[in-house]
Amino acid sequence: MSKFEKREVAERTIREMGLQDSMDTRIGEWGRKGLSSGQKRRVSICIELLKRPKLLFLDEPTSGLDSAASYFVMNRIVKLAREYGMTVISSIHQPTSEVFQLLHNLCLLSSGRMIYFGPSLLANKFFAVNGFACPPQQNPADHYLKMINTDFDEDIEQGTGSKFTVEEVINLLIASYGSSDTCKTMKTLVAEIRKREGGPTEKKASQANLLTQCLILTKRSFVNMYRDLGYYWLRLAIYVALGFGLGSVFYNVGSSYNSIHERGSLLMFIASLLTIMAIGGFPSFVEDLKVFRRERLNGHYGAAAFVVAHTVSSTPFLLLISAIPGAITYFLAGLHPGNVEFMYFTLVLFACMMLVESLMMIVATIMPNFLLGLIVGAGIQGLMMLSGGFFQLPKDLPTTFWKYPMYYIAFHKYAYQGLYKNEFEGRRFRNDQLGGPSTIEGETILRDIWQVEMGYSKWTDLAVLFGMVAVYRELDDMKKRLKEMEDEAAALREMQAKVEQEMGAVQADPAAAANRANREEVDARSVFVGNVDYACTPEEVQQHFQSCGTVNRVTIRTNKYGQPKGYAYVEFLETEAVEQALLLNESELHGRQLKVSAKRTNIPGMKQFRPRRSTPFMGYQPRAPYMPTPYLYSPYGYGKVPRFRASMRYSPYF
Repeated sequence: MSKFEKREVAERTIREMGLQDSMDTRIGEWGRKGLSSGQKRRVSICIELLKRPKLLFLDEPTSGLDSAASYFVMNRIVKLAREYGMTVISSIHQPTSEVFQLLHNLCLLSSGRMIYFGPSLLANKFFAVNGFACPPQQNPADHYLKMINTDFDEDIEQGTGSKFTVEEVINLLIASYGSSDTCKTMKTLVAEIRKREGGPTEKKASQANLLTQCLILTKRSFVNMYRDLGYYWLRLAIYVALGFGLGSVFYNVGSSYNSIHERGSLLMFIASLLTIMAIGGFPSFVEDLKVFRRERLNGHYGAAAFVVAHTVSSTPFLLLISAIPGAITYFLAGLHPGNVEFMYFTLVLFACMMLVESLMMIVATIMPNFLLGLIVGAGIQGLMMLSGGFFQLPKDLPTTFWKYPMYYIAFHKYAYQGLYKNEFEGRRFRNDQLGGPSTIEGETILRDIWQVEMGYSKWTDLAVLFGMVAVYRELDDMKKRLKEMEDEAAALREMQAKVEQEMGAVQADPAAAANRANREEVDARSVFVGNVDYACTPEEVQQHFQSCGTVNRVTIRTNKYGQPKGYAYVEFLETEAVEQALLLNESELHGRQLKVSAKRTNIPGMKQFRPRRSTPFMGYQPRAPYMPTPYLYSPYGYGKVPRFRASMRYSPYF
């Protein structure tokens, strides 16, 4: 596509989302008002609509919008879906009645359990059939969420006047949906879709090449750094003030014996404390990483393009920060005269700045919290400063940890040695001490006072610093890729676990498989009875269902206080008795209409909880979750059957 066509598509998308009046408005940042939260959300939708995807996922697209804006946004999304043949899957809370009418299909979930999935217009009929019809002049979406919201344990009144707890309502709706025509229709539709062979699809548009991605990201990052005062401009002002402060404190140190330690202290302060202030850009790194993660997950570009663009765009600002404050300090203090020496001094300071920024980018990848990131970054640099060779000379450093490996991996070592060589090589200083030569050679100072390694030149130290910059940036790239792989692997494991749980793919040992089969066989002979009167006894429930077949056991569930919950499980000895028991649905017991349905665990994909088994490798037995003791009743004695029937072995179900 040409630039004109790209701009036309972008402007058209902006108009479709109602953002034409904000085209020249910045997104906004701290200290500068920009778009509202709702407009920012619409901008995010626009970015995804630019590619005209066939499948579009939207997470809370109406969050932060008023009712009118919510309707217009969803209405335009529906029109775009029809125009471009897109499938839109959206999670949405509290949609207005007008927005709800725009939805084609509806999926209601409660704690991961599917309550309803089908046409949105048939949802009201589904709730009405089960006695929970939506009242007139009330938003259907609000009514549905009220019925299945488990956050508040309140009784819900049925159309017949009976009251149910939320858990009872959910169980009834799940059981009712499993046997409804809507569920059968959706299953048939899914089965037909699975049988279809893949038809011809459009050729997927390729991404821009790496060079184009780097150029666009570099321009965007440079503009962002230029506009954000907290990124570099505030740090430049602070560095200039510190430069004048250092220059005035160490003004014209001279060439006496005392100036040797003064020059060393000044160079240490510049290489350490000036560079450690680069952590001030950490909050901006975190914000950039948030944008990167979102755009990376959407497939716009990769980690390599982001790292290259950030490095290139930050280079001019870091050179400016290194050159101006460095020149102020360098010439006010009267350090080594010469253009080459000053250029080397500036390059070392620039390399240290780049290293600290690379380190903070790695820290931001690991822990994106502002406060923790600043603490960890400052702590790492503090350890490197201690082992750099100034506070404790290299030969006096403890061998364990501080000398090996910290002394050799800390960039302060190479920064100190490079600056010392640049300052003292080829110079002589007056010896004011008694009993010595009148002058001291710079090489002698480096070897005896600062214990500098003289086997290589200062340019080698500079090369090591820039090599560490490349390694740190590559580590940052690798860390981003590794984190993406870990996130994808975690999502894959979670998806696989859900599939295995729903499809029953996890196979245990033969004994566990036999127990599970036994429990499923028991469940096949059981029914769920809802709307049971709280004063009803197991004997009365058994007498109510004795015409269906031989009742083996009646279980009335209780809460943690020992009070009945209002529903029960009836287990028969014959599987055929379940069909007869289902005919007693809506029959009365104690003046209440019973809700009889097949046991919920018989529905495919709904498996019983399997507790963890302790192993000899565990240091202690796992604590089992608290389960209230059920109210059990067996007319022939617990676990016993009539003498003319064979005995049955099973474990109590909960």
